[in-house]
Amino acid sequence: MLEFYHDLGVILYHPHAKPPLQDLVILDPKWLIGVFKRVITVLNRRERKGIDVTPQAQARQKKEGILEDGFITSMWKEFLTSDDPEKNMETKSALLSLMETYDLLVKQDPCCQKNEAVKGSKASTQCYYVPSLFPDPKPADLRSQPVSGSTVFYIDFGSFLPGGIVHRLMARAIGWSQAQGAKHLPTLTRSMSTFYADDRHKLRLQVISKRIMVAVMPAVIKGGVSNTSADPNTTFKVCW
Repeated sequence: MLEFYHDLGVILYHPHAKPPLQDLVILDPKWLIGVFKRVITVLNRRERKGIDVTPQAQARQKKEGILEDGFITSMWKEFLTSDDPEKNMETKSALLSLMETYDLLVKQDPCCQKNEAVKGSKASTQCYYVPSLFPDPKPADLRSQPVSGSTVFYIDFGSFLPGGIVHRLMARAIGWSQAQGAKHLPTLTRSMSTFYADDRHKLRLQVISKRIMVAVMPAVIKGGVSNTSADPNTTFKVCW
């Protein structure tokens, strides 16, 4: 019965998901939209009144599309109202898992957090990437071409490219890159991002008109010149 009402859009229920989502039922999907909007939109000063967040966390959300864990807790204060702190943590964990399921955000791999400390954030702070909040790329970056020896192909959407598709693809690419053992942070912007693929390759996704360019780029040596071509096996991993 729950799955039937889920298919109708009356409730949200994911019985085949991993814990904690498999036992979670959202009776009011509109309420959930409000919860999500609180952290994936930039609120003005009036809307933030009474919410205790640091200027640094606000700046990271607005300028980098990165949410710090403490920022999320503060922004969701009115939704985490149980007297039991453990219950609030369970609710927060479930909401974040839902957002990851819908590709609205991606949990940053802990091994990358030492690099975040360089930017002034504590190494122990858990962070999340939000593709819809990534900054616009610099014009010079958009004009740059993949290095020599790259394997380049395009995903063509014809006359219409939904913005949500781009955000979801970016989210999946971040997750895929981290699963490959990413050793450094990705370069993330709204329409062009570069990710770790393996020790000898990088992956670039770039929106060009109504197409998405996918480039598997070999490692670059001094002078910006590659001494090899992209490995077909790495290209196959990306396509798969």
